[in-house]
Amino acid sequence: MTRFTVNEPRRTENQGFTLIELLVTIVIIALAGTLIAVAFGNGITVYKRAMEDRAGEQNALIVLEKIERDLRNAFFFSKIKFSGDSKKISFAGDVVAGKVEKKKPAGPGKIIYYFDSVRNALMKEEKDYAQATAEEGNEPPGPPAREMAAVESVALSYFYYDPEAKEYKWRDNWGLDETGEEKKLSPLPLGVRIEIDWKDQGRDRKLTRTVFIPVGG
Repeated sequence: MTRFTVNEPRRTENQGFTLIELLVTIVIIALAGTLIAVAFGNGITVYKRAMEDRAGEQNALIVLEKIERDLRNAFFFSKIKFSGDSKKISFAGDVVAGKVEKKKPAGPGKIIYYFDSVRNALMKEEKDYAQATAEEGNEPPGPPAREMAAVESVALSYFYYDPEAKEYKWRDNWGLDETGEEKKLSPLPLGVRIEIDWKDQGRDRKLTRTVFIPVGG
């Protein structure tokens, strides 16, 4: 008896993907790529913002370091009195006068820091001895330099010892009036507290620094 056999089609191991499988794979890869790109973009944005915040804060810290250095080097000089209010401070210190190409050696003069509400900036002026000791009203202005921009406000206060109350106090001005209380104050305060508010990428930022003056009190 003769037998007939039917050969079934064999599946090869190298059989390709179907069209549907390819389409599904492409969609999955596209979605994964999109998610990775979005996550990477958000990470870059956060990193840039963090760097910008850090740069703004570092700039403010550098400015405060400059003010602290000048205040720590302040000294008593009868012709250049220490004076200040909540927005401005001036005191005797070593300044370098003259143009950049013809600067004179550092000598006694007046250092001034003040808040310019028109420019929204913290400004600095330096005056040599001749400028600083000129008669009131004839005192020529020194060349102003902008130390910090985008400043919203500056608050200065002065630390001293009250011998009558036998306690340490803060006040918002120094050497600006002729009251009896003012005459009892020492030529320089014991310290100065500096508060700076500024805008950084549209956000409000603030730093506070208290500087103690070695020759104060």
